[in-house]
Amino acid sequence: MLVVVRKDQPKIAMGLLSYLPRLHDVASVQREIEWYQADDCRDILLWQSPITQHYVAVVGIEKIFDSAVLRLVVFGPKLPKMNVIRLMPKSTKRCK
Repeated sequence: MLVVVRKDQPKIAMGLLSYLPRLHDVASVQREIEWYQADDCRDILLWQSPITQHYVAVVGIEKIFDSAVLRLVVFGPKLPKMNVIRLMPKSTKRCK
């Protein structure tokens, strides 16, 4: 299930974003979150595993016209990625 990160709850998203090599410190992670939250056309979403109910991935999207551009996808380090990749499209259909 995908859940939009609200402005008052970025900590889980920050933790997952910190796995990206280009976001190597807290300041760069905060800038990334602020970039998504600065425009109503952009969202940062947490993906909650239907099996464990834990947030295991973060997804950045930007809405352009009638489309959504996938800006980033970051998975937690101990996650079988193939299972998540198969389950994510089902979650996005429910987000519309």
